[in-house]
Amino acid sequence: MVVDAGLTRDVAAILATDYQTVVSLRDVEFQAQTRHSKPPPFPTNATYIANSAFTAARFRESFNLPAVVIHPCVARPRFAREKPITHEKPNQGEKILFINPDPRKGWALTLELIRRLPQFVFRIQESWPLCPEAHTAVQAELETLPNAELHTTVADIRDAFQDARCLIVPSDWEEAWGRVVTEAQIFGLPVIARAIGGLPESVGNGGLLLTPETDVGGWTDAISSVMTDDALRNKLIHRGKTHVDTHLVSPAIQAAQLRELVSCPA
Repeated sequence: MVVDAGLTRDVAAILATDYQTVVSLRDVEFQAQTRHSKPPPFPTNATYIANSAFTAARFRESFNLPAVVIHPCVARPRFAREKPITHEKPNQGEKILFINPDPRKGWALTLELIRRLPQFVFRIQESWPLCPEAHTAVQAELETLPNAELHTTVADIRDAFQDARCLIVPSDWEEAWGRVVTEAQIFGLPVIARAIGGLPESVGNGGLLLTPETDVGGWTDAISSVMTDDALRNKLIHRGKTHVDTHLVSPAIQAAQLRELVSCPA
């Protein structure tokens, strides 16, 4: 079973039985996950899978229980670039991509970056569907910022990737992994991210990681470098692709880990 964003009563009831159970933990919202259970909410006889070392460490800190780390499995063909990357022209797009204009994702910082970097166009891409009120609020915030474009949810995120020169992930939320980072690296898009939660694991050396204390000036400097320095951008692109080619996000190794964990034959 998968547990994220809270334990439902049904899941809590299953965990309370004697069935052999494997629980996949996909975030660290453990306060929400305990709202329907009296301590201990997670029994010791279950097996736990975490999507990052960060998630596993936080789970152990919270409940003194171990979790096996199996990184997210991403279907590479869904995010691969249709035309191969070349050293001469590593990226087709010219925009700075920010996905999900939600306060938890660093929206306030992104708005300030748009103001501070008028020479670049920002593509603001919806991911979680915004309610009408939130969509109207975001439109109002962007109304006086001519270098920003708001795009509604797309069926194929490669449409947004193709339009971009780099992806920024200034999240204030402790991302358990940061799947969009892996998707961007598969596509061949440089990533600039806040070093929070599991993002250092998903980015690896295939991007720029900025400390949580980095101010807006540090962010503008990093973005400007990636946007204007072809050698740096090309290096990050190829490091990112190397990172996703390792065992960290290898579907074959992930499947073998899971089979071993649940004692299933190959």
